[in-house]
Amino acid sequence: MLKQGKPAKQKKNSRTLRDITEEKLVRPPAASPEIKKKALEELVRLPEGREQAGVSSGTPVVRTAVSDITERKQNGGEKRAYDIQFTINKLLQLSLEDIALDALLGHTLELILSLQWLAFESRGGIFLVEDESDVLTMKVQKGLDTALLKECARIPFGRCLCGRAALLKEIQFADAVDGRHEISYEGMTPHGHYCVPILSGDKVLGVINVYLKAGHARDLREEEFLTAIANTLAGILIRRRITDRLIESEKRYQRLLESASGYTYTVKVEKGHPASTTYGPTCDLVTGFTPEDYEADPHLWYRMIHEDDRDAVIEQSSNLLSSEDAPPVEHRIIHKDGSIRWVKNTIAPHYDSLGHLTAYDGIVYNITARKTAEEELVKYKDHLEELIADRTAELKSANQELLQRQTEIMALLSASRSLLELKRFDDIARSILDLCKKLIGATAGYVAFLSTDSTQNEVLFLDPGGLPCNVDPSLPMPVRGLREEAYHTGKTVYHNDFSSSAWAEYLPEGHVNIENALFAPLKTGERTIGLLGLANKPGGFTEDDANLTGAFAELVVIAYLNNKTLESLANSEERFRSVVQTANVAIVNVDKYGKVSFWNKAAETIFGYSSYEVLGRPITLIIPERLRNDHLKGFERNISTRESRVIGKTIETTGLKKDGSEFPVELSVSTWKASEETFFTGIMHDITELKRAEKNC
Repeated sequence: MLKQGKPAKQKKNSRTLRDITEEKLVRPPAASPEIKKKALEELVRLPEGREQAGVSSGTPVVRTAVSDITERKQNGGEKRAYDIQFTINKLLQLSLEDIALDALLGHTLELILSLQWLAFESRGGIFLVEDESDVLTMKVQKGLDTALLKECARIPFGRCLCGRAALLKEIQFADAVDGRHEISYEGMTPHGHYCVPILSGDKVLGVINVYLKAGHARDLREEEFLTAIANTLAGILIRRRITDRLIESEKRYQRLLESASGYTYTVKVEKGHPASTTYGPTCDLVTGFTPEDYEADPHLWYRMIHEDDRDAVIEQSSNLLSSEDAPPVEHRIIHKDGSIRWVKNTIAPHYDSLGHLTAYDGIVYNITARKTAEEELVKYKDHLEELIADRTAELKSANQELLQRQTEIMALLSASRSLLELKRFDDIARSILDLCKKLIGATAGYVAFLSTDSTQNEVLFLDPGGLPCNVDPSLPMPVRGLREEAYHTGKTVYHNDFSSSAWAEYLPEGHVNIENALFAPLKTGERTIGLLGLANKPGGFTEDDANLTGAFAELVVIAYLNNKTLESLANSEERFRSVVQTANVAIVNVDKYGKVSFWNKAAETIFGYSSYEVLGRPITLIIPERLRNDHLKGFERNISTRESRVIGKTIETTGLKKDGSEFPVELSVSTWKASEETFFTGIMHDITELKRAEKNC
């Protein structure tokens, strides 16, 4: 990081927060004079360089050789605290990247084994519970002997040290190869282990296994570090599993929509009131009731609506009858089998030439799978917040340095949750800026992006921190001064005496007074596209502030790229729908039973049937009777043998309109699968005029 100006002053001869942290974690309680005397006697009898822990009169003491550890205490504690914070932050950052799970676990193992203050050998592995709930599967390893790879590929709960850690749900420590080490091989060298379970509540997700040198003493700080890594990894694994299930659910939902997995209904309106309702033939697939059931009981649909959702459904139809907007409604129904289902009800009105409502059509989709996935995501979010709350409660007894580190992690997690909870990029970016300002202690800030010609800094939004800002918003903001340095180097820069610097003269009249400033670049690859700026922090900015602000800037970039991707997907989907519905050729989908599942507007025009008249009915409806037998034979042959004479080809055949007239069509047929179901898509073009022209020629 580049820094400018003088750093914030600190008091001399004061203990740092890390000194206090190390003291609280390592220093034992004071012993009485009698205990000290006895401990000294024990110390005299110990071999040189050996250390033991003992208990006398209920008070723990340390019996050890005396050595000067001042330098190690000053440097080691600070290094450990930094490494722990760096490792957890790195794991959280990796969890936001689009990488495979095995790669994420490999990075995790490398991070654990790379810390120099930990007395771990450069060997270990990470196991996960996968297809069997009581078996560990090795996912990644480093430095393990080839003889172990097969033996340790799958370890049942209870076997060897890893299996014991999973079964007992507690850390297994060994300073040597003892009786618990059931897996061995010829030539195995002496060693020890930490085997740490990865837990989510009472559920075992996996085990972290690291190797120790033989004779290594058990260290509470090492166990706390490994437990923190395991807890962080557990949250990441649970989030990944829930996200994977949600993505798969969304894919299933999208495939269902594309294949029109729902049913239609039509309500006739007379004198401003519903007169009769006709239900499509596939209504039983969603509700369990047939059209005949609804015809026999006109009030069945109302009773079927969940009582808590009836007002919303009634309001939808009432708005339509009153010529008001009637947007789609998502509500619950009680299926014929007694289960609760979620559906989405969308209606479209029909008016006569005088503008009077004569009828409205509706289509009902089963969205139970999507709603279930959303509920699981909410449960996961609540579970994650509970874990965070529990972790916060555990850290309340720690010193101020640990509390500061936890605050930083919480702020990063909250900013990460903004990516999931908020929809608009502006809202996400503002939320991240607010969290960053609060954590760093700055009173003002902004998010800005580089103009297309790379000469101006275009502000997305500005928070002046309650101070008056009378700058004309139409004035340009050239890329110069400290901002230019951030853009040019691609690194976070700050200055703690900005008001006295040469850059202060660049501020326009009426600008908020700036005592100090920090700019973190928003980078995509090697290109800087904008800045996250902070200003007016009491006491000035530090290098830690620069590092943390850089992490928040990365989250803004992630939100920016996600927003661009979602906009692109939405535009692509809208273009696809527009093309299909505005095409001048008939596009028809048929399921494996030969029934129509999609019917575009051109098909309505060419054949004379509306979509609600055709959906769910056999495709033979538009095939002349003399050709139906050949069609059925070819259709059955394709379903049973995958052989076809027409798929992938363009042929000329004859179509049958609603009025009974026949006409020549050009037909192209393709087949595709969704959720193991086979579907067919036919694209048909009326070539009547072409044939007439050929005949005249």
